[in-house]
Amino acid sequence: MENCNCKRMMRELRKYQMLSDMSGDIVFEYSVKSGKIVFSETVAEQLGRQISYDNIFDIINESYAIFDEDREELSGLMRSISPQNPRFISEMRIILPDGEFVWYELYVNSIWDIEDGDSGVIFGKLVNIDRRKRETDKWRIAADTDPLTKLLNKRAFQSRVTAALKSEESMDSALFFIDLDNFKGINDTFGHQFGDEVLINLAGAISRSVRATDIAGRIGGDEFAIFIRGIGSIDNIEHKAGLLSKILRYEHEDYRISGSIGIARFPFDADNYASLLSNADKALYHMKNDGKDGYVFYNREHDSDRFTSRLTETES
Repeated sequence: MENCNCKRMMRELRKYQMLSDMSGDIVFEYSVKSGKIVFSETVAEQLGRQISYDNIFDIINESYAIFDEDREELSGLMRSISPQNPRFISEMRIILPDGEFVWYELYVNSIWDIEDGDSGVIFGKLVNIDRRKRETDKWRIAADTDPLTKLLNKRAFQSRVTAALKSEESMDSALFFIDLDNFKGINDTFGHQFGDEVLINLAGAISRSVRATDIAGRIGGDEFAIFIRGIGSIDNIEHKAGLLSKILRYEHEDYRISGSIGIARFPFDADNYASLLSNADKALYHMKNDGKDGYVFYNREHDSDRFTSRLTETES
């Protein structure tokens, strides 16, 4: 049985080596028992790396070789290879000597000695998919982005926040629903081109005011929303709302801009995106009626009030 497996393995390796030579892919062989991995010579040509290493996990765990966000997943996949789970396909970013990264698709298969579960040989190939991946990312970003303000559009904002709500890092977060005050008058008086410039400038200010972990989007004509992750106490939320109000406030001799903000907290006020935005919408209605240019927290008394929802105005 072992001899049969070895012959089969050699046939497969020769096949992958031949395909590698023809296609320019990187092939490799990895011994489960010894931990040693040997690459084809194309690894030096494409990645500037040596062709063999005594321990595969030394490469995976070193920050110079694999992109940080991909390292843990790849390590787990390699450790999970077994006679019962002999193959996988994955994508990862490999770091070049100059610090840039390249996207590769990783195909892995394995052959095992049935009588000795620790004796297995893993072979696979790395296929350069960088151009395809970057093109896909470019189209995805375009599909997710509001063309005017470059913030997330309404659909992408909903998708990102919905995903974020599933993370423990989003506990004690807040959703801010922002509506610009008196914006229609600016459009009517100065024209839509001028109004667009105002929106672009305000969106830029909003974007600069949030952290990389927060989520900001344009969800209507002059409506914006921000999901601030893990902001914590009401004092922290009020401080942030005060800063946003100041950012949105601009007075010119010919016009005045400000923003009204409705705030709903997660998970205290709602445990899903639709309810969270709806409750922030109710709070926003009260801020608009109370004089604008400020913020209001949602409370359950708002549920019994009749109000005009801003959400119906943001539907595309």
